[in-house]
Formats: sequence, structure tokens, C-alpha cells
Amino acid sequence: MKNILELSLKTISGREFLQSSIEIINKDAILLANRSTYKKNYFIGVKNNKNIERYFIKKLCNEEEFIWHTIDSGSDRGRALDVKLKNPITGNLMTGSSSGTAINVLYGINDLGIGTDGGGSIIYPAMSLNLYSLMGKGMGLYGKYSKESTDGINFIPGIGFISHKFEIIEKAIKKLGYDLDSKSDINIRIATLNINQIENKELLKKIKLNFDKREINIEETLSDGRYELIKSLENIFKNKDIIITYEKDIELSGLGDSVFGSLGEKSRENQKISNKKLGKVANMMNLTAITIPDVRLASGIIILAREGIEYGVEAIKIASKLSGEYLPKLYYRYFKNSYLESKNEMIFDL
Repeated sequence: MKNILELSLKTISGREFLQSSIEIINKDAILLANRSTYKKNYFIGVKNNKNIERYFIKKLCNEEEFIWHTIDSGSDRGRALDVKLKNPITGNLMTGSSSGTAINVLYGINDLGIGTDGGGSIIYPAMSLNLYSLMGKGMGLYGKYSKESTDGINFIPGIGFISHKFEIIEKAIKKLGYDLDSKSDINIRIATLNINQIENKELLKKIKLNFDKREINIEETLSDGRYELIKSLENIFKNKDIIITYEKDIELSGLGDSVFGSLGEKSRENQKISNKKLGKVANMMNLTAITIPDVRLASGIIILAREGIEYGVEAIKIASKLSGEYLPKLYYRYFKNSYLESKNEMIFDL
């Protein structure tokens, strides 16, 4: 039986988020799902950004397995925090700039979110909500309008995905024409950084069993500045193709926003303790970046792959082996399946 009831509940739930994380709901989404030949359909939300062009959405939705559901809000002019939205888990300001897209996935309104990333704008909203993400700049997924970062670096935003399940991201990548089943002839060289800090023992065990490489510890040389981070990564990529690293406690303390951090010494110190590191430069270095959530709040693995479709595909294969539903059942019940929860808000029974 088709999942029309479930999709209808997603739309009803989404109406509660209009004018906050959602700007527009597609009124024809349920009709499209009803006529689709697929047994299961997936709703997608799209960040309101001109770098995500219509042909990209049409290609993803042309067979109506994926159905456009919402246009999502983002932070003001691409800032790394969104002063209009709160993180639903912590109550802090939401990490930007694909902020609304991440929130709408968290609450199960959309199965897949499509966002843009300049300096971590897909990676960190996903990590702050313990979601999976893929930023595909290194695989050729990017916009066409150049921007300048707050620290003077010119870049074109990458395009990518956010979801509760990595397998849904894989489906989207396949819909766009990427072959994830091909066998690679290249010898992938992997570096792991700081992975022993992972709290999820099952996830850590998977990494050590599948990718038991000599760990390169460059933690002491990692600066908070983008130029220094780029130099550090360039040195690693001279001898490695993929980096598996770990970042934790994203914006649990401090605000990782350059505009905020430019206003004096105290704000700079506060920005540093936001704990954003390598995800800030992935797009600017034309990498593919994937996040896998840990059981620890706002923490997870970041997989970084050098530019090239073949390296991005190998990074996806690694993420597929490491993915799973690791978080507490309460997290999934409260957020991912929130549209199924009864909302008894009247003060009396009829």
C-alpha cells in the first residue's frame, strides 16, 4: 500500500512551520505521490537559493519517486547562524545557512533536504541536529554564482543533501546519474584523525575493522582560520585521498559565525569554542564531504574526499558501511516521526 497517509501527515505537520523554517508548501505534492508508480515516495525540501537551479530538481524528481514538497528558509545572506530560527534540540540559535532545510528533515516533514554550502552551510546544520549529509562539490554538484566569504575567499557554493537516513541520500545521488556500484581501479589512501574520541563504540569498531589505517594526528596544527586549515588539508591530500575525522559539540558553546566573530576579542574567543573545523573549508577546496552522526549531541564523523567523482563515490561507499540508526529511540520518536504524534492541544474534549 502506498504511503499516502504518511505523506499527508507530513504536509499537515509542515503547515505548522510556515513562515519559520518553511516558506512554501507544494499543494500538489500529495496528488503527485498518488499518481506515482513507486510503492514509496520521498518528500524533498529545497533551500531558497538561486544556486539550486530548476533543472537539478527536475532531474531528481522526473520519475516522481522523489517529490518536491517545500521551499525552505535559510539564514540571512548565508550567515553561519540563523538568528530567526532556534535549534529544536538545544534551544540555541540554529546553525546556518541551510538551517530551515535541516530542521524540516529533523521533524520528518521532508525525507531529504537540498541545500547549498559555502563554508560548512550543509555540513554543520546537519551535524548540529545529528543528521546525515553529503556536500557534493568534489563530484560536480555546485551552483554557478560566485561569492566571497567573510574572510575574503572567493568560492562557488556546493550543493548537497541532508537526511535521517544515508540510504536516501544514496538514492538521490543515483537519480542524478552517478554510478555507486562500479568497482574502482584506484588504490584509495585513507587518513583517520581523532576517531578515538567517538562515543558510539559500534561506529568506532566499524571504522577500525574496515579502515584500519595509521592515524595521522594533526590536531595540534589545526587552526581556526580558514587559510591555515586549507594549508593543513593540502598537506594531507598530498599523500592521502580520503580523510575520516571527528568533530564534536558543534555550537553547544559559542557561535561559529565570522560576522559575530569579527566584533572584538571576546566574540572571537566565543567563535573559536563553537568547534567548527574542517567542514568550514570543504567546499572551498572542492572536496566531497559526508557527515555521519554520533550518539553524542551535535557531533559526528566527517568524511572528506579529494576532488573527483571516483573519490566522491569511494567516500559514499565508506559512509554506507558506517551508516545506521545509532541514536536513542526517543530522538526518532520525538523528531523524525513527529508527524505521527497526536497533538491534543484543546483544553477540553468535544
